[in-house]
Amino acid sequence: MYVRITRGRFQPERIDDVEALSSDIAEAIKILPGFLGYQGGVDRNTSMIVAISNWEDRGSAEFPRDKLGDVLGRVTALVQLEPAEIYETTITA
Repeated sequence: MYVRITRGRFQPERIDDVEALSSDIAEAIKILPGFLGYQGGVDRNTSMIVAISNWEDRGSAEFPRDKLGDVLGRVTALVQLEPAEIYETTITA
């Protein structure tokens, strides 16, 4: 199993817009091959988001962002995304 972590920064005044996209992002990512789970979080103090997803294998975790479809354009209009980080899962609790 692998975990994919993506962080991003947004303008503080856009928090409501960012949060409104959360369910659309979840819907787009959960249909991708190898998907196992997804969590998203926000830090209102730093205007940062984090997306954490779990995948069956590394190849699935390394999907190109354009696989998210039209939601990607809406996200990138609001959030400056950092490159995704991929880690092999070594423990879960």
